[in-house]
Amino acid sequence: MKKIVFLFCCLIGGLASLAMAVEFPPTPTPFRYLNDYTRTLSSQQQNKLEQKLIKFQQETGSQIAVVLIPTTGEYTPAEYAFKLGDQWGIGRKKLNDGVLMLIAKNDRKIFIATGEGLEGAMPDAFLSQLIRNVITPQFKQGNYAQGINNGLDYLIAASKGEYKPDTSEKYADYIVPALMLFFFITIVVIGELNWRRGYISQGRNSRISGNDFFRHHQQREYDRFRGFGNNDHHSGGGFGGGSFGGGGAGGSW
Repeated sequence: MKKIVFLFCCLIGGLASLAMAVEFPPTPTPFRYLNDYTRTLSSQQQNKLEQKLIKFQQETGSQIAVVLIPTTGEYTPAEYAFKLGDQWGIGRKKLNDGVLMLIAKNDRKIFIATGEGLEGAMPDAFLSQLIRNVITPQFKQGNYAQGINNGLDYLIAASKGEYKPDTSEKYADYIVPALMLFFFITIVVIGELNWRRGYISQGRNSRISGNDFFRHHQQREYDRFRGFGNNDHHSGGGFGGGSFGGGGAGGSW
C-alpha cells in the first residue's frame, strides 16, 4: 500500500512539474511577433498588429513581441515575462534591445519587460504611466486590440526618441543624489570660507567637481547607448538572441 501511495505521489509530482514546464510556450513556429494563446483577437486584428511590429523591426532593428496568455500560474507577471523573453531571445544579441508586452487575460494583469538596451528610452516610470493611462483603460472596456495598438504606438515612438518623458519622470532618479551633492558642496564651501579668505578659488574647485560629476554621468550614458545607431537589423524571420535585465513595469485592470 505504501509503495502505491509513493508511486502515486511521484506521478502527481511529475505531472505538476510537467504542467509548470508547459506554461512557457515554445518559440512560435511559424514565427510571429504577436502570439495570442487566448483567442481574444480576431485574425484581422492580429494581422494589423503583426504588420506594425514587423515594420518597427525593419526600421530600427529592435524587436517588440506581444503575448497573450490565460494566466502566469505560480509566477508573477514580471517573472514570467523575463523568463519567456530570455527563452525566446527577443531583441538582438549583445544589444539586448527587445521588448515583451505580456498580457495574462484571466489574471487581468499586464507586464512590459524591456531589454537593457532600451531601458534608457523606456524607463519604468514611463511604462507604468503608459499601462495605467493608455492600455488598461481600453482593456477594462474589452477593447484589447485597441489597447495593445495604442500602447505599441507609444513604445515605438519612445524607442525612436520621438516621445520625451516628462521632466519629472526623466530626472526622478537623480533628484535625491543631486540634492545630496548640492548640500555637500555647500557645506564644503562654507567651511572653506570660515577657514581662510581664499574662498573664490575654493568655489571654483567646487563647481569643477560638480561639472566632473555630471560629465562622468553623461559619458556613462553615452557608452551604454552608443550601440543604438547600429544598423545591423535582424532579418532572419526570428528573434535575435537578446536577453532581459530586469527593467519593466506592470499593472492590472
